[in-house]
Amino acid sequence: MKLFSCSDFECTDAEFVICGAPFDKNYSYREGAADAPDAIRDASWEIETYLIEKNIDACDLSICDIGNLDSATFAAFSDNARKTVDKFRDKKLIIIGGDHSITFPFVSEYKKIFKNISVLSLDAHFDLREEYQDSRDSNASVMRRVSECIGCENLFEIGTRAACRDDFLFAKKNNINFIPYYEIREKGLDAVDKLLKKIKGKLYLSIDMDVIDSALAPGVENPEAEGLSVQEHLELIRKIFRTCDVVACDVVEVAPKYDNGITSMLAARTIYEILGEWAEKK
Repeated sequence: MKLFSCSDFECTDAEFVICGAPFDKNYSYREGAADAPDAIRDASWEIETYLIEKNIDACDLSICDIGNLDSATFAAFSDNARKTVDKFRDKKLIIIGGDHSITFPFVSEYKKIFKNISVLSLDAHFDLREEYQDSRDSNASVMRRVSECIGCENLFEIGTRAACRDDFLFAKKNNINFIPYYEIREKGLDAVDKLLKKIKGKLYLSIDMDVIDSALAPGVENPEAEGLSVQEHLELIRKIFRTCDVVACDVVEVAPKYDNGITSMLAARTIYEILGEWAEKK
């Protein structure tokens, strides 16, 4: 067991469960996210686990890493994702992708468990295309599939800065709540407060690492100019957890071969922040 397995808890006793989703066959630009779960695990050993502001050490938390799910095909992966949610429905689950298409099977299973669930996507892109390159499962279509599952009114997006016109028009027409990056650039993170207060019930948080400025996190499948700073990214996560009832998270789209390890390190730090927020809230 590699990732964050500082404790001796079995999975039945753990509060937090982590699983890898090494699937990237639905990529739309650069492949490589299948390598992310193990790269982020490796990076997690190279950074400090103590969160100074929270006075919480991840090594003191009851965490279980169940390894990587079978991802030979999207159908096989999806089946295993649903089984994982069902098995650990009473735990806090963190999924390490993988391209962004891995989000949908997890969300669809949580929808069966929680009558009222919303999804918040932190992403440079809307991912609302009906299909991309003849695939409805593309990472460019994942939030379209999510909206069909949970309802457009329950889909929220923050950080968008790159879109095709059809994506934008679909979001506006269907009243999807979104905050484009330029509003954060102009107003700071106060720009997201109104949106976060609209989220009711349980929340599934999906973090595409390309929401961060790709000059700072270049190892992603779909890099875009501008974007959140690392400080803004981490502070945004804190705002989300202190406003919403987050039941599960994924961290996706890291493609380790495109940088020197910094993006994997930032993804690992993101996961530590998530764990710290859950622990502090408890």
